Order: sequence, then structure tokens, then C-alpha cells
Amino acid sequence: MTDDLYQTYRKVFASAADESVTCWYLGTLNAAVDGFPEIPVLRVATIMVYRAETVSPTLCKIHWNEIGEFIDHTTGEPTQSWLNPITGETLKTFPSFKEGPACYHVAAANGGLTIGLDQPGAKIDSVTVERKIVGDRVWINQVERKTRSLHGPGKQVAHTATTVLSFFSALKDVADPALSWAPATGSYSFTMNGLMPWMGMGERAGKMIVRGVVHKARTDEPTNPSAWQRLAKLYPTFFSDLGLNR
Repeated sequence: MTDDLYQTYRKVFASAADESVTCWYLGTLNAAVDGFPEIPVLRVATIMVYRAETVSPTLCKIHWNEIGEFIDHTTGEPTQSWLNPITGETLKTFPSFKEGPACYHVAAANGGLTIGLDQPGAKIDSVTVERKIVGDRVWINQVERKTRSLHGPGKQVAHTATTVLSFFSALKDVADPALSWAPATGSYSFTMNGLMPWMGMGERAGKMIVRGVVHKARTDEPTNPSAWQRLAKLYPTFFSDLGLNR
């Protein structure tokens, strides 16, 4: 299976079977404002549910839904506001967000992959994937280029953005026929080439950057129990509709 990019991708990114997995994205949202040091704005905890659906031996869909929360760096609690250190203003934020349903269309093609993405509220320019094998590990790196806005109150402004998803798994897990999906960890980044009005930066130029870690888990495995409990209260139908154990 490790020679088959399509099957490796399915098993590392989601599952070789028609089932759901959860991926936790835990990171920090920073504002890179021209002329200032990079400013940590909020922490982010996100649960994404990926559900694989086989269409043919060389084509599948990976449906995904997402919920998340913004967390205050100081208190460690979901936030309603943040202090802009440049202006001294306290500004309203969203404590949580929901996105999806969305869908990747993954097809084997000439030894590689072609991937399409249907994502509400985003204009997709491209999705590319590369794979590297290093010793007994395999690395899947996915780059998505799109135009979209960012969750938050008030006026929404779209900017070009790049998402990078990096998953690392053990080759033995990818090759193991007893496993329908391979355990994976990794990192992610999201860079938006502009600032949102809710940040209160006025006409200042800059970027928004989210960086963090990724952890793949079972649908009943609360990797971050406190975030799991808070999000289950905020979005009970998300959990029930997707069959997640709260």
C-alpha cells in the first residue's frame, strides 16, 4: 500500500474504509502587522470530522465538517473580546465557529492525485499533495490555495489564503491490513493575506497566520477534553448528526 499514493493518502488523511475520523487542530492565531512584531491574538481549538466515501476503486469523497473555539491567551477560557495592543482598544470577537459541510474529491491519476474541493464561502484556486518517505515514516503534505474570509463579528472581507496540512504516520500502520486508518500527527498553517476589520487595525497592512499541531483520533476520543465538553454544549447537533460520542 505504501507504493499506492491514493490508498496511502486515504489511510493517512482519513480512512481506507467508508467511516469517520476526527482531526484536532490546536493552534494560535497571530496578526503580522507591517512595522510591528507578530502579535498573538487568540488560541484556536478545532475539531474536524472527515468521512470517507468510496465512489470507485480510484475515486473517493472525503466529507468534512468543522467546529472550533477561540480561547483567550491569558485566561484560557473561550473569549468574547481581545485587547488590540497597538490601539489599546478592546474589541469583540466570536467565541466559537462552525464550518461545512464541505468535500474533497480525490482521484488517482497517472501515479499521482487530483484533488478538488467544494467549500462554502471559499473560491478554490488549487489543492496539491506531495508525499515523502523518511525512514519508517511517511509524510503527506497538502497545500490549498483559496480566497475566503475569517470567522468573526461584523463586516466580512475576503482575502487570498494558503492552508498547509502536514500528516505524519508510521509506514507499518499504513501497510497494516488490520487497520482501516493510520494514526497520524502533524502540523498545519493558515495564512491570509490581509487583516479582518474585527481586529481593529484600520488601514494598516498585514497578514493573519494560524499555526498549530494536528492530531488524528477516533470519533469517540476527546484529545482535548475541555474543548470537547465546551463544544459539545455549544453544538450538540454537530455531535449527534455525525454520531460522535459526547
